[in-house]
Amino acid sequence: MKTQLIQSSWETVECDALIIPVFEDEDMSASFASKLNEVLSGLLQEFKNTEEWKAKPGKTIVIYRPKQLKTAQLILLGAGKSESCDSHSVRTLIMQAVGKIKGCNLKKIAIVNRYQIQSALAAQAIMEGAVLSTYSGDAYKTEDKSNNFIEEILFVTDAHVEVSQIETALERGKILAEATNLARSLVNEPANRFGPSQLAEFAKKIGEQYRLEVDILGEPEMEAKGMARACGSYFRAASSVKVPTGPKKASLFCIFRSPG
Repeated sequence: MKTQLIQSSWETVECDALIIPVFEDEDMSASFASKLNEVLSGLLQEFKNTEEWKAKPGKTIVIYRPKQLKTAQLILLGAGKSESCDSHSVRTLIMQAVGKIKGCNLKKIAIVNRYQIQSALAAQAIMEGAVLSTYSGDAYKTEDKSNNFIEEILFVTDAHVEVSQIETALERGKILAEATNLARSLVNEPANRFGPSQLAEFAKKIGEQYRLEVDILGEPEMEAKGMARACGSYFRAASSVKVPTGPKKASLFCIFRSPG
């Protein structure tokens, strides 16, 4: 998935979906809210007056083909109270918002940073939430599989930021989320299709791909290092209940090291 930092006004961003966080305690006289309300021909103020949408955390409202914007969909994302904002809440809210649209044919998603936390933290949290939301555990489903059409995430800010710092944060968030999604996929693999030896081979390939040193410890090596509790043999010997099992598969322990 591509990521990109866009340093410009949210009004000028060209994308398939534009996600703008809005706070419950939004000051409608402030420049941002006032401009957004103007672009929407007073609709934001109307939402506030009628309480049709209160910007509660995770609640979204979609405005299709807004005339003054260069996006097919404008998604207002409820961000709750402004003082309760932190990197964890940002990640969670973005994950919820992107998760609702990942199955639509929207390839380029732009997310406006309005969070009152350090810009690099916000960038990483936004990217983590967006990429985590694209996970699907449907690999073995035969029907009703969920789709993900998202190909690019844009981090939009008109604030003065250190470009290299933000780009590093975006990349870090992407890597952490992709690693998490990979781990979730591995956990979901059936044991009869993906046992210890297959996991070890997969670990070696990951090591080669990302230039990591990989050590694979068998049961003798683990026991020699005092890691008996990580061995399947420890649990089999300690258990007083005999449970019928298939062929014994030796335990393996994978260690990744980053050179230097």
